[in-house]
Amino acid sequence: MRIGTLLLLLTFQTGPVAPEALRWFQLGEDMIGTSHAYSERQVKCFREALEIQPDFTAARYNLALIYLHQGEFEQARAELDTLIAQEPDQLRGPLLRAELLLRTGKWEEARTQVAELKEKDPENPRIWHFEGNLALQREEWAAAQESLQKALQLAPGDPDVCYDLANALQQLDHPEQALPHYQTFLQAYPNDFEGHLLLGIALQDLGKNQEAVQHYRIAESIRPDDQEVRRRLAYLYLELGDTSQAETRLQGNARSVSDLANLGIIAYQQGRLDEAEHYLREAAKLEPSNGELWAHLADLYFERRKDAAAADAYQKALAGGTRDHDLLLNLGTALANLRKNEQAAPLLEQALELDPQSAAAHYHLAVVLERLDRSDESFPHYQAALAGGIEKAQAHFRLAFLFARNSQPEKAIQHLEKALEKEAERYLPQIDQELLKIHSDLDAIRYTSAFAELLDKFRK
Repeated sequence: MRIGTLLLLLTFQTGPVAPEALRWFQLGEDMIGTSHAYSERQVKCFREALEIQPDFTAARYNLALIYLHQGEFEQARAELDTLIAQEPDQLRGPLLRAELLLRTGKWEEARTQVAELKEKDPENPRIWHFEGNLALQREEWAAAQESLQKALQLAPGDPDVCYDLANALQQLDHPEQALPHYQTFLQAYPNDFEGHLLLGIALQDLGKNQEAVQHYRIAESIRPDDQEVRRRLAYLYLELGDTSQAETRLQGNARSVSDLANLGIIAYQQGRLDEAEHYLREAAKLEPSNGELWAHLADLYFERRKDAAAADAYQKALAGGTRDHDLLLNLGTALANLRKNEQAAPLLEQALELDPQSAAAHYHLAVVLERLDRSDESFPHYQAALAGGIEKAQAHFRLAFLFARNSQPEKAIQHLEKALEKEAERYLPQIDQELLKIHSDLDAIRYTSAFAELLDKFRK
């Protein structure tokens, strides 16, 4: 709620004013709108005016208002009691006292005060404005809207009323109705931080993101260190795909899990893996049960071929409730790389349940099954992997053995040729070792001319 403004002129002042008292009043008035507004220096000016002329009601009103802004409620109450006694027919004193009651948590007394003032002057926009503010403080948004619209009807274009009405409308989820009122307010107060911030929020709620950025940027220029506006800008820039601007605002202000996580993800996307790991680990420290964080960290470890760290992080992700095909596939693959085949197999099978067409899952499961002496089960998975686009020499090499074992020499030769085309130096020694056995999986092709010609071709 915005408290009343300081009097610029001798409004409601009756009787003559001593020249020296007027001089002090004008000195205080000159501080309005400066860094000295509501300061002890300004207090001194109005206090000096009252020392000279105690019935100087404009000075006393301003003094009470400054104390209210400063949170010096007892001193504000004393000045208001005197002011109301000095001008019993004026409403500004009781209205400011209602603000004091509101600031000190005396809701019902403030409401009673406002009801009495409305009976005395039902067409006074300040009373309706205050009633709207009272409803805003109690989060009675519909009542606030009704009172503030009445205030605006009685005082068209009043920027302070427009600000509060816009706030009420936004709370009622009517950002489109709030926009013109924020704009009217900012025409009067173009450098108001809250006005630009709240208008930015309303625009963002309406999907007008570029316009929202403009007002967030203005708010940021007014208060460069304000974390809320920097965070809102950061996340809006992320939504707009401008990770550079987002990162600039998150860095140095990252406090929350989401801030750290987003910094980590941005660094990861840009290939700054050490930074990414640092941010993601810090985020995980703050929220160790967050499966999504561990999944991101695990992906990073997996990419860096840190299989043990990746497997540990993926398992924490699963414990945190994160479960999808990629996670199961990568965890199964990391465990396979660590030769933990019995643990890897069921995870890869689960990955295939979620995506039966996953060529990578078929391939790694085939490898694991062979290691577990379940070669016959690996056969269809190697075939599915190749059909899905996995062109690995190992898949062709193992299929050559499996087709030969199943007495399908033509297919065995075809796959063996593809394996040798890719990695002859690796597989020729393995074939030679296999041929030293009395009984070999290659028996179906070892004595054929096609096999001999194939070996001769690649030995040369």
